[in-house]
Parts: sequence; structure tokens; C-alpha cells
Amino acid sequence: MYLRQGQLVGKEGSMETGYVSLTAEEARDKILAGELNFKRALIVGDLDLADLEIDGELELDGATIEGSLNLSGASIGGSLLLQEAEVVGSINLQNAIIDGDLQLGWASVEVDIILVRVSVMGFIDLSFEKGPQSIFVHDDMAESIHYAAPTTPLVVCPR
Repeated sequence: MYLRQGQLVGKEGSMETGYVSLTAEEARDKILAGELNFKRALIVGDLDLADLEIDGELELDGATIEGSLNLSGASIGGSLLLQEAEVVGSINLQNAIIDGDLQLGWASVEVDIILVRVSVMGFIDLSFEKGPQSIFVHDDMAESIHYAAPTTPLVVCPR
């Protein structure tokens, strides 16, 4: 599934225009396998993909999200790519599972990133262009997240 000229295109060429909601309940029948690509997309408002299950990558490289990105409880079978993305709000990855990399190289995040109880199997790149106000993590990830984003304040949450 990907965006083409502002329209959401499904695997079989179906298109949706106007307001697009991809909460897990509504997206479950649309996304069975493969990747979800919002590369260089402009998303006005929040992008709520809570509890999303996807077999492949979720690509938001170069995207602008004029709100928050909610991926709490999401299961991503590949990498989460947000390189050079701009997120005006927060990024919530609480309880998310990412089987690949988490890449935010040269990204701008205005508010916070929530990485509480997140599982990332691959590499974590937090070399922000403009970092968030803070990153929320559990104590077991605090050292590795501090290493990846040494100038960003961490809020360490107990188990």
C-alpha cells in the first residue's frame, strides 16, 4: 500500500481520497503482507497506526507529519524508516515490535519520542537533524538510547 499523487493505493489498485484512517481495525483487511510506503508524503494531522500489523517495512522517509505518529502496539515485520522525516508532534512506539531497524537519521521531531517497552531487533539510528524534547525509555534500554542520541534528555520509566 502506498500513496500516489495524494491518493492511497491498495495492493489491487483500489484508491481512497479525502480522509484516510489506518487504525488497525480499519487497516487489517487492507494490509495483509508487504510494505506500507509514505515516502515524502504530506500528512495533515495525526497518523494513527496503533496496533498495526505489517509483514514488511513501514517507510516514512522524507515525510512530513503535521501532527503525531502513533505506532503503539504495532508489529512491523521489517524496518521503520523515518529518515529525513519531519514530525510536528510526538512519536509513540510504546509496546511496538520492530523486526528490522529503527531509522530516524536526519529526522526532525518537535515533541517527544516514546520508546517504552519497544522491541527493535536491528540497528537504532537516532542521529536527528532536530531532536525531540525528550525520549521516554525503560531502564533496560536507557544506555543504548543515550548512546544513539547523547544530547537528547531521557526520561527513564521504571518497569
